[in-house]
Amino acid sequence: AQRLLNNHGLSWPDLTQYCVSTGPGSFTGIRVALTFVKSMAYSFSRPVLTTDSLFLMALPALQEYESVFCMQSAFRNLIYCALYQRKSTENRSTYDQIFQPTAIEIPDFRNQFDRRVKSEICVVGRGYSQFLQDLHPETLKKMKRSPRLSDEPLAQNFLYLLGSQTDLAKNQEWRDVSPLYVRASEAEEKLKNK
Repeated sequence: AQRLLNNHGLSWPDLTQYCVSTGPGSFTGIRVALTFVKSMAYSFSRPVLTTDSLFLMALPALQEYESVFCMQSAFRNLIYCALYQRKSTENRSTYDQIFQPTAIEIPDFRNQFDRRVKSEICVVGRGYSQFLQDLHPETLKKMKRSPRLSDEPLAQNFLYLLGSQTDLAKNQEWRDVSPLYVRASEAEEKLKNK
């Protein structure tokens, strides 16, 4: 990060806002990212723009498609998934969450997807290729993929939020930023199963 700032002739106090994804994702990755951003926001009294990682991943696809389904591996035979929709007005886009990020077991995924998705929809995320063999052919027929779209939640995707209106991204004080965990950690699962 310091090298990037140096390349642009900037220093930490020059930044007016921080952006961070709150999850779902790697428990350690989420904790490290949030701790760093909250520390910097506290140190320089800056706001933090937060959103979930699946919406962040969906944003580029929502520029082309009205509805986008996201799916990422949650490990241990689980998929993180969520469904988002764009509504466009004159010069502004509004984004809605049709169903919030959740972790679903692979056997239950097909029923959830088929129940919620009735027509062809754009799908992004590494979960598509990882669980392709587990998906029913009828489910696959509804899933439209684009090679132009990334299967990762990229930091640059925060730019799509400029000029948009949504409750899915929030400007927060550092103390209000919290992780989005939609499943128990491996340690919590082990304790529960004892």
